[in-house]
Amino acid sequence: MIGVLAILWLVREAGTEALAASMDRLLPWVPLLLLLEGGRIGLELLATRAVLGPHARSVPGRALLRAQLVGNSVVMSTPLGRPAGEAVKALMLAPHVGTGRGFAVGVVGQSLTLVVNGTLALAGWAGASFALAARADDGGAELVTAMAAMGAVTLGLGLGVQLAARSVAVSRAVGRIERARIFIQRFRDASAELSLVPTRPLLLMFASRGLQVAQFALLLYVFGTQLGLQVVLVAQGIYLVGAAAGDLVPAQLGVIDGAFALAAPLLGVSVATGIAIALAVHLAQLAWVAIGAFGGMLLGRGRQEAARPPAEEPRASEVGVAVTPSTPPVAG
Repeated sequence: MIGVLAILWLVREAGTEALAASMDRLLPWVPLLLLLEGGRIGLELLATRAVLGPHARSVPGRALLRAQLVGNSVVMSTPLGRPAGEAVKALMLAPHVGTGRGFAVGVVGQSLTLVVNGTLALAGWAGASFALAARADDGGAELVTAMAAMGAVTLGLGLGVQLAARSVAVSRAVGRIERARIFIQRFRDASAELSLVPTRPLLLMFASRGLQVAQFALLLYVFGTQLGLQVVLVAQGIYLVGAAAGDLVPAQLGVIDGAFALAAPLLGVSVATGIAIALAVHLAQLAWVAIGAFGGMLLGRGRQEAARPPAEEPRASEVGVAVTPSTPPVAG
């Protein structure tokens, strides 16, 4: 509700007539915008399948599609969306690959997202720095600094999440909880099978974000901005900063919009056009939230394909009173 009120206030400040004119120009391009967002979600699905590796054969296509659609709807509509969405996806995959492996896949998904977002935020910072240097004023300087900080922190967190999943110390600490011992050991075993930075899933996640960059290129073109790689990367960076700042706000409503309003000088657009870009992004994402929720419901009805969870025999380390940590094998 607060996010909606914030958007209404921004719209009033920018001028409803100017904003309506911008949105009117967008209407013929909405199908392409939705298609690009759907492609982004599809590439994330392929990244999840790549992370599963040979275990992907245990997951029916219908179940994987449902997990991706529902997980994306959670990512885009709830507070702390990415961790929550990966957890939901892990739970939906668990009947087919086991709980430990399902959550290991979710942790890798979270880690890869952080690495990709951090990289693109730094690219946006570089582009915004050039844009700021060419301007007579320093409008948007705070966002440029935020891009640099967000990029560095997010990259570090992405690698840190993966290292923590393999950490003996973390396993010992959590393993003291009796009910968590077996799960933690299975989670570590599954994590050890995965590469610290799996190449193919990482490239697919970059390609997924690439389609989001294409969305910003489309929007900047539609709203009459002079296109160039620099300005497109700046728009992507602004989006990532707004999404991170509004992580506790459902769908980041009002926060992303405010970020684009503040960064309008960096993009060379009016405040109304900046807000229009943010509203167009919300439109595409929320449309796919609805598609994902409805599609997940349809895919969950009728005759379900039988889940084939792998046999998870208790290991020696799981039988004793405490987990005995072992050095995980080096993954390729």
